[in-house]
Amino acid sequence: MARAAERSAPTAAAKKALGLAYYAAGQHLLFRLKMNEAIAADSKDYEPHYLMGRHYDSDVEDFEKAAAHFRAAIERNANHAPSHAFLGHAIESAGGAGARESYQRALALHGCEAAALAGLARLGGVTADRITRCAGTDAFLLQAAAKLLSGEGKHSESALLLERAIQTDRTNASLAYQLHRAWRAAGDETKAREALTLYDRLNRIYGGR
Repeated sequence: MARAAERSAPTAAAKKALGLAYYAAGQHLLFRLKMNEAIAADSKDYEPHYLMGRHYDSDVEDFEKAAAHFRAAIERNANHAPSHAFLGHAIESAGGAGARESYQRALALHGCEAAALAGLARLGGVTADRITRCAGTDAFLLQAAAKLLSGEGKHSESALLLERAIQTDRTNASLAYQLHRAWRAAGDETKAREALTLYDRLNRIYGGR
């Protein structure tokens, strides 16, 4: 009987998979339940801690719990760059010390880790050129690089990056409005009006974000 029960008991991987399915369905309490079960089933696995950290960071905005999970993930897998990057974000969001160091550790492991690049962009520790080299078609990174360029007064270059970002994220009204402001700052009223028209259209269809 005991052996049969062991064979029928869900594995840690199955618990993780079920937790992710609950998350996709918006069932966050059940997601947390299954991730905690996965942690109990395999205490050496970093991934449930990382996933819980992301949840507490982005959905709950409990940055203390998020940081605790990211640290637990790092204890189990010190080479997981996203755990370091999002630990930096949790620390930064909580107003604590050490965010920059976490971002830098993430980039030492993976030179184009998006969350770390964006974090250092906010803290003033990376150039727009480095972000752009990593960005490709990543709208998030293109937006971060554009913001840096705008701060340097390079509004035309900023606008060009925002245009690339919109080609990737075609429903993002916020990007269109940023593009409008960039072209206005660059002194190109024609392109600024075109961007504002795009913003109005996207905002009507998809709403601002």
